[in-house]
Parts: sequence; C-alpha cells; structure tokens
Amino acid sequence: LLAPPTTAMPVMGEALADATWIAPAAPVTALGRAPILPPTPPPAVPPPPPPPAPPPLPRAAPRAVSVSGSIPPPPPAPVAAPASGGNRALLLAAGAGFLAMTLGIAGLFLLRKPAAEAPPVSTPPLAAGLRVESTPAGASVRVNGEIKGTTPMTLPGLSHGLYEVEVELAGYETARENVALTQAAPARELMLSLTRAVVAPNTGLLEVVSQPPGAAVQVDGVAVGTTPLRGFRLPAGKYTLTLALVDHETVSRKVEVAIGETETLTLPLRSTRVHEATELDAEVVRVSGQRLRLPAQDVPRTVVAMLTIGADGRVDSVEITESAGRELDELVRATVREWRYEPGRRNGVPVKFRFLLRVRVPVK
Repeated sequence: LLAPPTTAMPVMGEALADATWIAPAAPVTALGRAPILPPTPPPAVPPPPPPPAPPPLPRAAPRAVSVSGSIPPPPPAPVAAPASGGNRALLLAAGAGFLAMTLGIAGLFLLRKPAAEAPPVSTPPLAAGLRVESTPAGASVRVNGEIKGTTPMTLPGLSHGLYEVEVELAGYETARENVALTQAAPARELMLSLTRAVVAPNTGLLEVVSQPPGAAVQVDGVAVGTTPLRGFRLPAGKYTLTLALVDHETVSRKVEVAIGETETLTLPLRSTRVHEATELDAEVVRVSGQRLRLPAQDVPRTVVAMLTIGADGRVDSVEITESAGRELDELVRATVREWRYEPGRRNGVPVKFRFLLRVRVPVK
C-alpha cells in the first residue's frame, strides 16, 4: 500500500508560496492524539485455493490546509501492486482447468454424435458378359438352350455374338430376349418381369430343341417360332412338326400333345453345305481306321481322293481325282471308307467338310 507523499507538490496555476503541503495531522481521540499506527503488512499468501482476501483499504487522512488557507488537491491515487508469484500461479492453474473442462465437454459431444451413414455399396459394372435378373427372382436361366443357373446371376467372359436368353419359373410365362454382345457393347444387363401363366383347359406344352439351334419351327404348316422353342401351348392332340435351317436338311416329325403334359423333342439337323477343311475351327484329326497299305509298283504312282466327312465324323463319300490304276483306286476307296474323323466344327457347330487325300504308292 502506498502512503500519501510527505514532500510538498506544487499545484498548477497557483503561486509556489501557496502550494506548500503540510504533513497531515494524526487523528485525535477523546484521550488525546492517538499514536500513529504502523502500516498494515500485506496478508500472507495462503496455499491455493481459495485465493487470499484483498487487504483493507487505508484510512482516509484529513486534508491539510496551506498557510494561505487554500485547500491543496488530493494526493494521487495509489497504484495497485503487481500480482505476486503465488497469485499468478493460481490464475494460470484456474485457466488451465477451464480449458481442460472445455475440451472434455467438446470431446464428449463428438463421441456422442452419431456416425455418418455409409454410402450404399453399388454393384460394380460388368466388364464383359451378361447379367440376368428377374421379377420374381429364382427363375431358371437358359442361354442358347443350355441351363446356366437361376436369377439373379452373372455370366462373365462370354464371347461376342448373339445369345437367346430364356427365363422360366413355375406358374409364370416364359420370358425370352435376344442379346447381342459386340466389341462396342461387350456387357449387357437384362431385367425381365415374369407374368402369371393362364392355364387353358385341355392343353399341353411343346418344347423343341435342334442341333444346331436357330431352325424355323412349323406346327401343321404354321410358323410358331425358332429353336429352342420353349413352353409353346397347344390344345391336346396330334400334330406335324417341321424344322428348317439354311444349309441343313429339313426334318419333319409327328408329335402328340397330352393334357397337362410337356412334349419335348431334340432333333439333329444334317448340314447340306460342304465346308472346306481350311474353314474349320481346328485341324482335321482321324480317330480310327486301318492303315492304308498298297502293294509296291515298278514305277512311282500317286492316288488322290476327295473325302467328304459328315457332321458326325463318318466318311460320306470318296471321289478319286487322280488314279493310279483301277486295282489301287479300289483298294484306297475301300480302306478310307472305314475311317472315322473328329467331327469338324465351324463356330462351334458340327458341319460337313471335305479335303484332298494324297497317297503315294510304294516303289519296288
């Protein structure tokens, strides 16, 4: 605490003779002048908390009167002493506690905040192939007449080409769709909606499969679709079924459809076009037959024959194009007719093909 100054201070605007300060007099009691009390020492800093109480304010002293009778200005206000080391530590501790409490509350708020919902996982797009879905699901899937599974399903790695997709489910009409996979569109997705089947009385179903597929189907001369034909409903009775395919023999069969039954036929179609061996998917391979043995001749001779092989791998015909004599020609023809070959295929379909067979006659 600061005591009033004992040195006289001049007052601005007054004469120096009139600005002399007189020391303040001590307070007077009934018993006379009271002794001057010593200054109150600052209170001892107690251990934190609580913080120490502020010291009492000093007693106001009576204002002195100058010799000229004028009242001097009041002494300057005491300046508060800077906070001691203990108080500064208390303030820092209180600030740190408040900051820790604020961070704790913020952490609890963040922990209780519900996590953001994860975005739905989307099915990656199909790179190449075919994906088939149906409503309702669980229907069997046929691709080009071959059962592949049930919906929903994915058929990856399909080569470019045309595919006939059929979706079947008991109690529903069969859904069909043709799909083309190309270099520009190597992947397709099909969503087929199935409708409830309306069963007519006194009817049955007809299903026709051909090898190769794609043959036009006629029932009593009326075109009804192409193979594979699935779930074709007919009144019960007997019918004439006809299948026709380009470069193949036309096939006719008698069929009978019973009430509530399914009549299924699988018919192979013989190709009428003869392909060259160079058009096949693979090389010509003989799988059985005796080795050709010809008697030695005095001069070199060669027999050349054109062999026509059916779609089943059997030799259909042997035509001698270069003769080595009647006896040798007949021996070659008789032996070669018993040979069997791996069926020739073009685009995976068995076909009839031909090639030239050259036989050198041994020399004596």
